[in-house]
Amino acid sequence: MRKRFYYLLLLLAGICLGAAQSYAGGYTFGSFNLRYDNKGDSVNAWPNRKDKVATLIRFFDYDCIGTQEGLHHMLTDLTDRMPEYNYVGVGRDDGDQKGEYAAIFYKKDKFTVENSGTFWLSGTDIDHPNKGWDAVLPRICTWAAFKDKNTGLVFYYFNTHFDHVGTRARSESARLITEQIRKIAGAAPFVLTGDFNVDQNSASYKVMHDNGIMQDAFETAPIKIAFNGTFNAFNPNAFTNSRIDHVFLGSGFTAARYGVLTETYRLQPGANAQKAASDNFPGQVHQQKSRAMLFSDHFPVLVTCTFDSAHGARTALPDWAMGPFLRPSPASPLLQPEATATFKDPMTGKNVHWESGAAFNPAATVKDGKIVVLYRAEDLSGELKIGGHTSRIGYATSTDGIHLQKKSTPVLYPANDNRKPHDWPGGCEDPRVAVTKDGLYVMMYTEWDHKLPRLSVATSRDLIHWKKHGEAFNKAFDGKFARVATKSASIVTGLDNGKQYIQKVDGHYLMYWGEQFVNLATSDNLIDWTPMVDDKGELVRLFAPRDGHFDSQLTECGPPAIITDKGILLLYNGKNEKGEKGDTHYPGGAYCGGQALFDIHHPAKLIGRLDKPFFVPTEPFERTGQYKDGTVFLEGMVYYADKWYLYYGCADSMVGVAIFDPGADNH
Repeated sequence: MRKRFYYLLLLLAGICLGAAQSYAGGYTFGSFNLRYDNKGDSVNAWPNRKDKVATLIRFFDYDCIGTQEGLHHMLTDLTDRMPEYNYVGVGRDDGDQKGEYAAIFYKKDKFTVENSGTFWLSGTDIDHPNKGWDAVLPRICTWAAFKDKNTGLVFYYFNTHFDHVGTRARSESARLITEQIRKIAGAAPFVLTGDFNVDQNSASYKVMHDNGIMQDAFETAPIKIAFNGTFNAFNPNAFTNSRIDHVFLGSGFTAARYGVLTETYRLQPGANAQKAASDNFPGQVHQQKSRAMLFSDHFPVLVTCTFDSAHGARTALPDWAMGPFLRPSPASPLLQPEATATFKDPMTGKNVHWESGAAFNPAATVKDGKIVVLYRAEDLSGELKIGGHTSRIGYATSTDGIHLQKKSTPVLYPANDNRKPHDWPGGCEDPRVAVTKDGLYVMMYTEWDHKLPRLSVATSRDLIHWKKHGEAFNKAFDGKFARVATKSASIVTGLDNGKQYIQKVDGHYLMYWGEQFVNLATSDNLIDWTPMVDDKGELVRLFAPRDGHFDSQLTECGPPAIITDKGILLLYNGKNEKGEKGDTHYPGGAYCGGQALFDIHHPAKLIGRLDKPFFVPTEPFERTGQYKDGTVFLEGMVYYADKWYLYYGCADSMVGVAIFDPGADNH
């Protein structure tokens, strides 16, 4: 029998080595089901493919690639042909070398392996070989912590292969992997790849897609080439829309390009091969009919991505600023919408799902030894847009600042009272809360009638029963500023024997306020406020948006301001302008956290302001939801158990927290 030789023809389809390398400081990740060494595969058997597979991986210059179905001798074949790579993983049958691996190949000269392991996808024992739920085969997930030798970045890479038969096994495996990622990677950046044996429309896929800690690179990559699904059954002419091989990116990683590599190679024709019929060939080209071959029964997936250094690096802060504020590990939202909670709405007389749409933008204070979070909850009434629903203020408590227990009904909401013309149907929004030394809690919030936002005041002694006082500026200048858009107020507070109270400055209560610009107001009773104006009766702008900065579009006041030994510290929300006026290091439209310092003796005098944000949206749950440009909207900050807890809204959808420990080594 004549020995047949092969030659390799890679159809790059727009994704090439140069494209991958063009992302300086970035990474190329992927997933590739190798197809196990099955003697029944005839011409597609592993001995005929191993050289081609190794060449493909090297050509596309993967930094790390998760593989599936590789047997031990297959992995040895690859490392023999790819000397720049090594792999981590074990066989699923014995935890050593028997059975298929979920091996992760990585570049030896670029990464060191800090830690690694494998767990079995099982509801009974994840540490030893066994079958989970209704799976017909043992299934595993292999992981490794890689350290970039050049940058020092440590990230986690998870790679898996779900069962092809067990429906329950796939759903439970998705939940287990989500749980293990939280446990193993914590707040560190991570990647999850694999053959999940389910496509983008399945319930198992949605468990991972909707878990709030990762994003499908296919959905987020701005440039993609994916003209087919990922399973091909060794048929180069087959087509499917189903993607069953996925690449998910966790915190810090941003997909740049995504590709399903539908490359083929050709069998070398024999001596008697039929000549390809055409009159259009160049005279020196002699074509013969051949057969298009595939590298595996799955197409490999390739993702180039960048890493946002703001996720891992701490912004260098001046001595007057506060921080760093760090997300708890694992980073996850504290409050999410609750579809089942109901409340009898006094405006309609009907039971409504008052927080089914969103739970976000929280205030925070301390009462009776607990942190109390008062958050904006939206139903799904009205128009499907930001601010188009009805908002009410929900209530939750915590003894550790992280785990919250909700009250089943709101504590502040539109009712048949004298505020009805101004807070219906939009509701009560975006609270900030501070407390006096004698226990009076003061809430500054926005009344929204779907026409004009009005900064308003409510007070309470127990944080549950509230008295509405109306617009903060109603009595100032004959009500001039009660008839214009006003919102977002930060009352000045300070620490007294380790407790945070509202404090006067030069005999008056102060608050910084404003959405477009930062302004100042004073009060003698915390209810009636007078904004600072110039000789012409116009509002005095203490600072404004800056071109080329993260706060180029808006500067909106955040939680209560704090008196420090350096002055009055204001945390605020900066919105980045889209286009040339914004800071291109951050997404256009994103809200990031800023800090500004005012002179304690002249509270309108700005003496310090960060040029870079100290807190940015990096987590998936901060970049998905109602506001996908990314939002960490700061509204609540309390001093509790010798630490500062900063509560913020995540993409107008959920609540998160970050913590600053002044006693820790923050260098």
